[in-house]
Amino acid sequence: MITRKYTLAAEDGLFRITAARDGTWGAAGTVGGLVSGEENLSHEGNCWIGPDARAVDRSVVFENAQLEGDSAAFDDAMIYEFAVLRDDAVARGGARIHGVTRVLNNAEVYDSARVFGRATIRDFARVHGQSRVSGNAQVVGNAEVKDDCRVYGSAMVGESAVVEASAYVVGHATVAGSARVGGHAVVGDDADVRDNARVRDNARVGGAARLLDHAELQGAVEVAEGTQVRARPLSIQGTRDAMTIMGDVGRVQVGRRSAPIAAWLESYADWLGLMGYSDTEITEYHAHLRHAAELLAYHYEPTPRPQPYRPSIGDVLDLVLRGEVISDGWQRNRLTMRTADPSTGEDFVLRVARDADFEVVTLA
Repeated sequence: MITRKYTLAAEDGLFRITAARDGTWGAAGTVGGLVSGEENLSHEGNCWIGPDARAVDRSVVFENAQLEGDSAAFDDAMIYEFAVLRDDAVARGGARIHGVTRVLNNAEVYDSARVFGRATIRDFARVHGQSRVSGNAQVVGNAEVKDDCRVYGSAMVGESAVVEASAYVVGHATVAGSARVGGHAVVGDDADVRDNARVRDNARVGGAARLLDHAELQGAVEVAEGTQVRARPLSIQGTRDAMTIMGDVGRVQVGRRSAPIAAWLESYADWLGLMGYSDTEITEYHAHLRHAAELLAYHYEPTPRPQPYRPSIGDVLDLVLRGEVISDGWQRNRLTMRTADPSTGEDFVLRVARDADFEVVTLA
């Protein structure tokens, strides 16, 4: 026989619960929150509704779930297992929140969305539609996960990012800033998509790839490894697959094959042949590849990173003999000399070890 956990007292059209026995909620007589009736809060388990919280309509709180602070459950929402709603968090519609999840600080879960595992939804974040957030995933800030999306693993969706239209964010991936991921796109592994980046229409981002600024991936494009993309790729639509030109990284993708432009120009016939392209189509795409190479060379040729001046021992001796080095003398078997980089004119310091017979030269 189940012992009643609480009693009800009418209050403003609802009922205030009061503990009828001691439990994790406190001693008998502890005042709890508001309900529409006994159907909202189970008498079994350690579930409880705090004094400022409420579960109304047909919502149900059961097993060991907790509603704390000013949190609320409406409509047909269900909160169970060890889930916690706290600090103005809201569950409504047909939402299901369970596992060891936390929905905190004005976050909302609604429609037919489910949050389970050890997931955390907080800070005005919204999860709705038929989306699922699970594992150790986090949806935080003003982020939104909607439609029929999946966020799981240790993935994080934060700030003002939006995940929509059946997209997946998984693994240890991060989607943040004002980024948007949608259209069956997948962001996984350790990928990082942020700022105003866009990933959509079956695009895949994985590995340790980073999409920043206004980068955009659309269609059957895959970016992985340690690639960093900042610019919006160009796209050439051929007879068959679109050709995507990723200028930031000098890569071209046709279908699901992505490679540097030099590799494409060398192996295009073999690769396209294996993809089932006809001779006519191979000729067409070869022309597209040549055009892509011209675009990459004209618009995206990377600026070489300046290398620091590393004088050889001959340079050092020449500078000494010409008297262009100001020496501070030998100290602790090291000679410190000030001179200038001949290419920039900037001063720098040389330190030469006596015992290495001028064979070790380092910059300060």
